Amino acid sequence: MYSEAIRRAAGDLAWSLWSELGVSGVLRNHPCTAIDLEPLLAFTPTLAHEDPRLLEQVLSWCVDHADRVNTGRLATLVKQLPAPARVTFEAFASTVNHVAGTRWPSAGPVWDPLPRLRPVSLPMGRPALVRLRARALCGVGTRADVLCDLLARPGAWSTAAALAEAGHSKRNVARTLSELEAAGIAVRLPSGNALRFRLANPAALATVLGGVPPANPEWLAVFELVTMLLDLAAMEGNSSTVRRVQANTLRDAAAPLAELLGLAAPPQTRGEPEAWELLASWGAAQVDGLAGGSSAALRDA
Repeated sequence: MYSEAIRRAAGDLAWSLWSELGVSGVLRNHPCTAIDLEPLLAFTPTLAHEDPRLLEQVLSWCVDHADRVNTGRLATLVKQLPAPARVTFEAFASTVNHVAGTRWPSAGPVWDPLPRLRPVSLPMGRPALVRLRARALCGVGTRADVLCDLLARPGAWSTAAALAEAGHSKRNVARTLSELEAAGIAVRLPSGNALRFRLANPAALATVLGGVPPANPEWLAVFELVTMLLDLAAMEGNSSTVRRVQANTLRDAAAPLAELLGLAAPPQTRGEPEAWELLASWGAAQVDGLAGGSSAALRDA
């Protein structure tokens, strides 16, 4: 029961986010949540591995809009994926490269037969697509993403190292921050050996970008947690002893992600005969909240 609920909610999360990006879907539970394209692309083949219809829709989207993707950042994020997720992405990317002319990290054969591809419009005016509007303004690169990352935390100070954790080169982020400061768009605060930056006038930038949604989640952490919970769901057929050991290990890995995302801590499992069931119940509730847009991880910044 829990395994199916986790898998279904993971698929619903992917459907909702891609529907916001323009694919033909009925779920749109994240209209006020900023979407980060490269993490979504990197994890989609894992979230939707049992849903060929969604993968076909994403393939069509890529044919029309692959030029909106930061290929270098995507490649960096794919290298950081857990091995099974990386293999799943690279298998999907083989077909994307074939039909869209991209050069994404890939391995494996192209789909045969190829599905019928349908045009997918890009609804750039939607609040959730603020990052794509920034790329339309600044180009597909580090600058647009740094501006959006700073805009997501308008009152906080950020370092180049922290901003680079999202898949960018620290050198490129540092250079971008220096240039933004020189232009008066960002201000700098020396702090020990680190330089901290924030926007000089975030409200003005938000106006230029056509508004910013209130929720700006840590998408990498969100997708990492969901992937872990899909792994948990896949353990259902193991013996109770093996499941209990695996649940303990996964619980320890999931706990810091839950804390980062502001979620309720996963239940203690050590010494619990029903360790897998306890963690699976918690996991199903977390993925359901993420898919439905009600999760604490998606609350207004």
